[in-house]
Amino acid sequence: MQTSCLRLLALLLACVVIAAPATAQDEPKYALVASLPTPTVSLEWRLSQRLAIRFDGSYSHRDESTEYESTTAGSYTWFDTIETSRVTGRSRQRMETVAHTGSIGIAGIVALRRTNHLHLYVAPRVFLSLSRQRSTETITSDALPSVTHTYANGATSQVIFGLPTRTPSSTETSSSSTSPGAGISFGARSKVFQSLAVFGEAGLNYSRSDSPLATIPTLRTEIDSRRIAVGTRAVAGVMLLF
Repeated sequence: MQTSCLRLLALLLACVVIAAPATAQDEPKYALVASLPTPTVSLEWRLSQRLAIRFDGSYSHRDESTEYESTTAGSYTWFDTIETSRVTGRSRQRMETVAHTGSIGIAGIVALRRTNHLHLYVAPRVFLSLSRQRSTETITSDALPSVTHTYANGATSQVIFGLPTRTPSSTETSSSSTSPGAGISFGARSKVFQSLAVFGEAGLNYSRSDSPLATIPTLRTEIDSRRIAVGTRAVAGVMLLF
């Protein structure tokens, strides 16, 4: 009985010794990826030594406000005792814009060359960009302007017909777009630690959009345009392997 137990223990130890190097050499199957310049979070799933799939997504929010004031003036001839009269009015315009932009994509990571510390790969990718924008324009003007008279003797006088009454008017417009696209990048990845790697990618992107190109709130006019864009893409980031 004791001999059987010793044999079983020896067999288990042998299995552990044989399996330990293989386990240590196994690479992590998943990676959490963070990249810039557009803040993007991705999840990469390694299917084999030469193939992986990466799912990515990004989101950005923009909230801006612009305000400016303009003055309108006009001159005309009054009675003989008055050389000119100047009418002055003021208006204030405020433009507020809120925009939400996001994208989702999927890329295939195909290894071209692999060493212990450096991986070179090509990454074809398809993506979908979504955006929504709302603009509000508010105009406030003086309904009762002031009138300044200049007399022949050089004297001036100012008359305000009652209290200025502000009449604000607001116009709100919104637009949304969906832009599909595709691209291809070449990248390199290097391990810094056992569970940490850095990478960089560069390539080309193609996208298409049929959304309104611009909106003019005051005129309530939308300018429709089909947009096709081809541009370069460059990202860099870190990978947390697990």
